[in-house]
Amino acid sequence: MEVIEMAGYNSRRVLKAACKVAATLFSGLTILLSFVTWEDLNIQGFFGKSIVFICIILFSISAALLWICVLKKEFTVYEKGINKIGICYGDIMRLGFPKKNREKRTVVIPVNTCFDTIVDENIAENKKLLVSPEAIHGQWLLKFCEERMDRSELDRKISEYLESRIPKEILLREKKERGNLNNYEIGTVVPVAGSNKVTFLLVALSEFDENNNAQSSKDKVIQCAESILDFQRKKGQGYDLYLPLMGTGLSGADLSPKDSVRILKSFFQLHADEIRGTVNIVIYSEQKSQVSIYD
Repeated sequence: MEVIEMAGYNSRRVLKAACKVAATLFSGLTILLSFVTWEDLNIQGFFGKSIVFICIILFSISAALLWICVLKKEFTVYEKGINKIGICYGDIMRLGFPKKNREKRTVVIPVNTCFDTIVDENIAENKKLLVSPEAIHGQWLLKFCEERMDRSELDRKISEYLESRIPKEILLREKKERGNLNNYEIGTVVPVAGSNKVTFLLVALSEFDENNNAQSSKDKVIQCAESILDFQRKKGQGYDLYLPLMGTGLSGADLSPKDSVRILKSFFQLHADEIRGTVNIVIYSEQKSQVSIYD
C-alpha cells in the first residue's frame, strides 16, 4: 500500500525512469537482432514477439518503481561546484549521533526560544510541561545528555554562548515555573559540539505560550532558515549541513511535511548563491508515503 501511495506521488518520475529503462532494453534487443533472428531465439510469430514486448514494458515499470520508491533516497535540487542543495530520506538523530563519521557535519535541531533543557517524560508530574520527548528537541536532549554531557553542563554552555546576545524578554518565575527565563528572538542559533565530528546547531523556532504550548508559523520557519544559512555561510566551514523538516509535528506551525519541504527548498534555491558547501533537507524515512524527495 505504501509503495502504491509513493508511486502516486512520484508518478512522473516513475514514468520517466521506466521510459529510460525500456529504451535501453529495446535498443539492446535491436542490436541483438542485428546478429541473430527471432527464430534463433526460438520466438515464433506475432504472439511470441508481443510477449517479449510486454515483458520489457513490465520489467521497465517494475525497475522504475523499485528505484524511485524503494532504493532512491536522495535527490539533488541544485549543484554548482562544491555547493549543493539536496533532499534526502533519513533520520536526523542517526545523522547527529553516528557510530562512525569520516567527515565533519553540522546537524540542525529546532528548539524553543528559551533553549530549555528539561524534558518532561511523565505528563502527570507537572501541569505545565516543557520539552516533549516526542519532539526533535526532546529526542536530541535525551540522546545528547546520555552520551555527551549532563543537562546542567549543557545549560551552562548554551548560556555562555548567549552571553553576548540580549534576550528579547526576561520572563518572571511567576510566569514560568521551570526552565530558562531568558527568551530569545526566533532564529537565534547556538552551536554545540557533539561527538564523531558532528556540530549541532540549535535554532530557536517555537515560542511557548502561558501554558508552555509551542507556537510557531511559516514566517518563523523562514526566519530560522535565514539564520541557518547565515551561520552556514559565515561559520560553516563548508561542512555538510543537515536540517529536518521544520514547522511540522509539535512545533506549533502546523505545516505538513510536504509544505515544509516546499518552503525550505524554495528558500534555499532562492539563496543558492550564498550557500557554502552542501545543505541537505532531511525527510524522515517513515514519511515516504506522505512526501516525495522530488516535490
